[in-house]
Amino acid sequence: MAVPPDSVAFFEAALESLDAIVASAAEADPDGLIALDGYLDHEPEAGVLAARLAAAAAAAGCAPPDPTVEPLAARDWVVESQEAHAPLRSRRFWVHGGHVAAKPPAGLLPLRVEASQAFGTGRHETTLGCLLAMEALAKRRRPRRVLDMGCGSGILALAAARLWPAATVLGIDNDPVAVAVARRHAVLNGLSRRVVFVPAEGYRPAALRGRGRFDLVLANILARPLAAMAPDLQRALAPGGLALLSGLLVSQERQVSAPHEALGLRLVRRRRLSGWSVLTIRAC
Repeated sequence: MAVPPDSVAFFEAALESLDAIVASAAEADPDGLIALDGYLDHEPEAGVLAARLAAAAAAAGCAPPDPTVEPLAARDWVVESQEAHAPLRSRRFWVHGGHVAAKPPAGLLPLRVEASQAFGTGRHETTLGCLLAMEALAKRRRPRRVLDMGCGSGILALAAARLWPAATVLGIDNDPVAVAVARRHAVLNGLSRRVVFVPAEGYRPAALRGRGRFDLVLANILARPLAAMAPDLQRALAPGGLALLSGLLVSQERQVSAPHEALGLRLVRRRRLSGWSVLTIRAC
């Protein structure tokens, strides 16, 4: 089925409540919708599925999608997963899974990120766009305190620790599973002493108490929560600090930038990749 980008999280939760493994497309189709698939070990009851999707649609403020339910042919999911997660390289990073035996190309920073239940393997344009924006930023900035808000698998927080060895990095996610995955990735990359991941709902004071303001905030989430969290971001950023905001389509740039600019934050750059955008916001 295909759903509006802002509603993906709602429908993912609906499918996961049926014990489905959920996968979403990397970019929107020509109609601006994101393809969403759920894999179950049994056929869901039609009435239950319809009710869960209707509830998700009501919460997201959109029309219910029209799902297609069909059996899958037998496939070797392990082999396919490994093939789908071949090493990915950006300008400075080489992102790979544990199944890859090859050594990283000379000069690239390795990051081991396994396919998991947490979002973020570097293959979605929003994650890759953030990595590219961070790499460009590293040429002129050395942030000392970095926050990855909605850290998912932890890839951005770990990349920040690689780019800025002197920085302290905090990752926050409201999903305990994502936090567990991120912590495992920190161990796999030898960064568990430099990067801290904690479960929390947004910028809750308890999670940030005593940490001061941040020189750099990374937030690869969705357009609607990014816009809603603008006041929290303003309070979290140090004077002159930067935020990289991602998870939004090019058509949603104004939706996200407007509430930040209304608070005195300044949009200083847009980075676009395959219809997705990364906004760089600066605190005055």
